[in-house]
Amino acid sequence: RTRGVIVTMSEEAVIRKRLAVEGDSGQDDRRLTGLLKTFLKWCAAENLSQEENEATFQKMLFTLEQVEFAFTRSELVVAMNHDEELRYESLVTQVKEEIEVIQLQIKALRDDLTNAREVRQHRQEYDAMATIIQKHPARELTKKNIESLQNKLQDLTRRLTELAEQLSLRRNQGHLLVLAIQQLMDNSDKQSGDNDTSTPMDI
Repeated sequence: RTRGVIVTMSEEAVIRKRLAVEGDSGQDDRRLTGLLKTFLKWCAAENLSQEENEATFQKMLFTLEQVEFAFTRSELVVAMNHDEELRYESLVTQVKEEIEVIQLQIKALRDDLTNAREVRQHRQEYDAMATIIQKHPARELTKKNIESLQNKLQDLTRRLTELAEQLSLRRNQGHLLVLAIQQLMDNSDKQSGDNDTSTPMDI
């Protein structure tokens, strides 16, 4: 994998150098080839006049200036493209960082929303429980009510026992009274019988 990256970077460097030499249209390569041919002919030529030498020399200088201008322009274009590439890479990195920050913010907001829902659910449960508790008396009040009812129950039980005892006493007294009345009646009847036997009746 590393070798593939090295090959790719080498190819990119070759392409950049070639663009810097040839230019956008590829005419600089032909200019250099023509300049080389003209230079070789000029070196091999004999019996050239001063004017022909000067003209050929000026032509080669003009071609060389064109190539140098194109080369400088291509270098500027490559440098500008490199700067643009760096700027785009920086923008991409910045955008990625902003995306990560936004994703973290979204996650935090989701967590806050989940917590808010849980708090709301707990609050609703608490309100429902508080409503139920309010409908029923407090524990201390219930305990006091139970104690009060127990005391009343004890009082009623004691009162019932007293009434039962009084009723039993009244019954016994009534029974004794009935016995006394019956005895008096028996004695009265006996005395009346004795009186009737001792006193003869007039006929």
